[in-house]
Amino acid sequence: VELLKLGGDTVVNVLLKICTDFWKSGKWPKEWTQSTIIPIPKKGDLKECSNYRTISLVSHTSKILTWIILSRIQGKVKQELAEEQAGFRPGRGTRDHICSLRIMIESVHTWNRPLYLCFINFTKAFDLVWHDQLWTIMLEMGFPSHLVYLLSKLYEDRTPDQRNHRFSLVQGNEASFQIGGQKINNLRYANDIILIASSRTELQDLVERLHQVGKQFSLEINTAKTKVLTMCGDNESLSITVGEQQLETVSHFKYLGSIVREDGKCEQDIKIRLGMARTTLGKMKTLCTQTKIRLVKALIWPVATYRCESWTLTKTLMKKIESCKMVSYRQAMKIPCTAKLTNEEVLQRAHKTRNLLTSVTSRKLRYFGHMMRR
Repeated sequence: VELLKLGGDTVVNVLLKICTDFWKSGKWPKEWTQSTIIPIPKKGDLKECSNYRTISLVSHTSKILTWIILSRIQGKVKQELAEEQAGFRPGRGTRDHICSLRIMIESVHTWNRPLYLCFINFTKAFDLVWHDQLWTIMLEMGFPSHLVYLLSKLYEDRTPDQRNHRFSLVQGNEASFQIGGQKINNLRYANDIILIASSRTELQDLVERLHQVGKQFSLEINTAKTKVLTMCGDNESLSITVGEQQLETVSHFKYLGSIVREDGKCEQDIKIRLGMARTTLGKMKTLCTQTKIRLVKALIWPVATYRCESWTLTKTLMKKIESCKMVSYRQAMKIPCTAKLTNEEVLQRAHKTRNLLTSVTSRKLRYFGHMMRR
């Protein structure tokens, strides 16, 4: 990559010729189709292969051509993607769906209406995509045939242990759930899907239809990780199945990193985030005091305030957020609990101000403005 950055016009002209020849012939250079697979550990027993997520390190030069192809199909992709899909889209993120889901739950509680949610988890969704079917669907959607051919050759020329699965496809459904005049029956973030219904029968129908369509594209619902959440008070009698497997009904679920409860409250999510922030700070014991103080804002606050735009703050929760800030500075400066120092004195020693809660409020207001301008 340093050669590409520092090579100047000479390297650019050579790379342009290589890319032009490939563009015309459709044959990827062998080195461009090779990749190194790196396993990234997830939660659970690391002796189990299923508890690893893999990423592929590919040639930087092949990335240049891949980005050219992706930029040419980006307009068509944006046109085809449903509004409910927020994954890998400019200007969209996890906060959109987390906020939408919390508003939805608060609305049904306000109007005393039932709500049934099913958090879908596919078994290795990105690894088991049927690529031949994917190319056919892209052609049927109207993507340029030449670009589809180039992408198909990239995957075709890889050996099985080198394939870098980057595409997934999930087909939606037609049933709808109406809240505030808006018809919604699912929220999607890449392969993380929530099915939304107003009755148990409707939710069962959505799950079954998704299960049947998924099998056509080699996508299998992971029944152990797929959960059901309901706001109707009949959790014990609720039975949603995938095939012959009954799905577990829960009172809360971790969705895109945030805890979503059946009552729509944020208290549990905030407490967990603040606890994670303190744990992160505890891992910095070997660092000097000044370094830890500088890292508090850079590393600790992002953990504590993850997706705070969707929080509904009470006075009690505001005090907890401020308390977490002060505890973090005291811990960073190794000030014992028995020390008779006021919070203002601690802030003066750290050369900091009370700005964490202000930052949370500011982010909430900025997000509100962002949504109003869309």
